[in-house]
Amino acid sequence: MSQTILPGSKGMHAIISDICRDLHGDEKAFEIAVVQMKKIYDRICKNFGKESGVKLHIAITVERAEPQKVVTPSTLTTDQNDPDLNKIKEDGQQEKYIVLSDEEKAKGFVRPVRLSYIHKTCGGLTKMNISIAETYARDPSFYGGTFCVACGTHFDLVKDNERQFHWEDGSGVGE
Repeated sequence: MSQTILPGSKGMHAIISDICRDLHGDEKAFEIAVVQMKKIYDRICKNFGKESGVKLHIAITVERAEPQKVVTPSTLTTDQNDPDLNKIKEDGQQEKYIVLSDEEKAKGFVRPVRLSYIHKTCGGLTKMNISIAETYARDPSFYGGTFCVACGTHFDLVKDNERQFHWEDGSGVGE
């Protein structure tokens, strides 16, 4: 791990993903990360006053450069006995996904409609169909498991009493 100290700072850290290294090569990826961090650091320092006792902590989140895959089921169903719910396509997704009826969703949401979640194990971000997102928003415990687009398979939402997926706001999927 390399570290670059910027003037006036005690240290900054960059996590360089495999994707970044694949796109730019090891040395170039690090160079790009440092340049981007320095720009952000300079912009923040320019806008902060010089008050004594104020400490600055910078956290930088970098989104993946690769295009995100989206869970796009062939069809949706409200029939829990539909045989296609158990059929798995080549990409690991089900032939059909069950969702709440429009009438049930029209009763109102108890959680925000969120379109993507993160798998704790691999860090992969999965974006989902709006009907599935609305089902989670109406009844957060409707599903016992979900699909990870990065892993290409389904997982239980909870394993060993721990949430395996979380929304981008940090709350657990299914809570």
